[in-house]
Amino acid sequence: MRAVRIASMVAASVALAGVLSGCDGDTKTAAAGSPTPAASSTPSAVSSGSAAASASASPADPAPAALLRQASDAADAAKSAKITQTITDGTGTHQVSGVLSWASGLQGSLQGKIPAATAAKIGSDGTEEIRYLPNALYINMHAGDQFVKAMGGAHWIEQDYADLDQTPGSDSAQLSATMKIGDPVSVVRLLAASGTAKQVGPDTVDGVQATHFSGDVTSETLAAGQGLSPELLNQERQLWQSQGLTKDHIDVWVDGNNRIVKRHSSLTTKTGPKEMEFKYSDYGTPVQVTAPPASDTINAKALKASSKPGPA
Repeated sequence: MRAVRIASMVAASVALAGVLSGCDGDTKTAAAGSPTPAASSTPSAVSSGSAAASASASPADPAPAALLRQASDAADAAKSAKITQTITDGTGTHQVSGVLSWASGLQGSLQGKIPAATAAKIGSDGTEEIRYLPNALYINMHAGDQFVKAMGGAHWIEQDYADLDQTPGSDSAQLSATMKIGDPVSVVRLLAASGTAKQVGPDTVDGVQATHFSGDVTSETLAAGQGLSPELLNQERQLWQSQGLTKDHIDVWVDGNNRIVKRHSSLTTKTGPKEMEFKYSDYGTPVQVTAPPASDTINAKALKASSKPGPA
């Protein structure tokens, strides 16, 4: 198996990692997340607003949107969390979990399983590791000896973020946009600004009492762009256009302390439906991550440049 097939697999895996990134918030502070104070027992806006924004609230009711904005602000301020992410599409189910900080760029470490079909193609044991640093992400798919040999003996693939932005409209540029808006902050703000947010009612997420909100973001509501920053709008529009998105049905669960504990997206894309679920806990958890040894790393751009066509 030649290097060109590895390069193709790299591109697919990096794209998955980007979609799964989960957190790259709008804050620009320099430090990674640090523990936040213990949750207050004082009723939050979500709790106290339940009566005002009942399960029968209409899509035009401003109360759910206001509560969602408060929850997105709380996630933005927390700067980090433990996260479990599950994505299901035509390629199978991909789940990773770990810790992520969005305090200053994206930093974190995730571990999980890759789809069985992908694992079989690269001789992997089915597990992977992803490390996010401010300037690059690193992926180790635990590939078999044949793939490792073709990569010069390296187990880790490095993808510089700067390389992703160089070709507007390309898959790499799409990945870059996806990584920047995949966080709970941006997605919940999109829902709050959609004009469709409504409160479904009380629910429980992994034993935590929460309030369930729901709504739809469509190409029409995105075009209106009310209450959203120009940067977020530009990123979202680029992503929607590149993926052929027409609708994102979003469900969000917020606990009694205004913390987003779960969000789910049901996407309609040009390649078919996609389900994305994100669970968050331990907001403010410390995040420390280092790059893999340079001797065990190969740059994705260099790998692609050295690839030569070979038999399928």
